[in-house]
Amino acid sequence: MPFQYRQILEKALQLPGPEQLEALKAFVEAMVNENVSLVISRQLLTDFCTHLPSLPDGIAKEIYHFTLEKIQPRVISFEEQVASIRQHLATIYEKEEDWRNAALVLVGIPLETGQKLKRVN
Repeated sequence: MPFQYRQILEKALQLPGPEQLEALKAFVEAMVNENVSLVISRQLLTDFCTHLPSLPDGIAKEIYHFTLEKIQPRVISFEEQVASIRQHLATIYEKEEDWRNAALVLVGIPLETGQKLKRVN
């Protein structure tokens, strides 16, 4: 199943402007759907995040906000991916010299994570 999702993502990334945005939004909705296994969703979202920095800032910013909104109900399950999205989004705001929004985006990064293994002393 992940291979088919990756093919869809590759096709969506090749579409022009508005079509690309709508295709990426549909991809996000399918990817974070509760019917998709969490392991697959995490893997797909990680792959998705690696492609977004290559998009024009306007499209990337809109898709980052959309993705964060769609992930919100399952945010605990996607902490690393959310941190990555927020860092990229903050970078866009910094390029625009929008320091306030850059800071607000970074504040939303979860510092305590349930996904990472913790060492027991």
